[in-house]
Amino acid sequence: CPGKNNDSALSKIGAQYLLENEPYTYETTIKYYFGEDVEIIINEIVFLENGEFINPVSTINCTSLYGNRIHPVDGTQSFHNGIDLGISGGSPIYAVKSGTITKVSKDVTIINGNSEDLPGDLSYGNYIIIDHGDGISTLYAHMKYGSISDNIEVGDTIEQGDIIGEVGSTGVSTGEHLHYEVRE
Repeated sequence: CPGKNNDSALSKIGAQYLLENEPYTYETTIKYYFGEDVEIIINEIVFLENGEFINPVSTINCTSLYGNRIHPVDGTQSFHNGIDLGISGGSPIYAVKSGTITKVSKDVTIINGNSEDLPGDLSYGNYIIIDHGDGISTLYAHMKYGSISDNIEVGDTIEQGDIIGEVGSTGVSTGEHLHYEVRE
């Protein structure tokens, strides 16, 4: 993710216009919004054998940082508890490390909802939390409706690299992306 604060907001409509109507690529669009000196890191997923975390999606395109920001849906100043990774809807989401599923929400059908539509943790839409031990867990939110297998339940053991669902835009979201958190 860019190592700058997130005072600038990437407009989904503006970015889409640049990509469709101008000679802009993903990289030039990001630089248009965040400046020429922004560092863009695109990592292909690498499966590691040493117990380290892997990427939750195949490429890392950070569209919103961890920390204070203007909420893209309600326009208020709020704290963003994770990072948003922009990637095409339907892209697979991988378990970053082996662990046990502690929470599953897979029945949210609202897409691009408002906070009033889905109070509390349902604003995450369809999501999974995996406990990796040693007090560390990860959360994967806004997953595509119907993409979390009926076989995935609380208490299940997940292996690093297992596909746990697909990128979507359920809950309070402005478009398809993965909201990803590492919790201690």
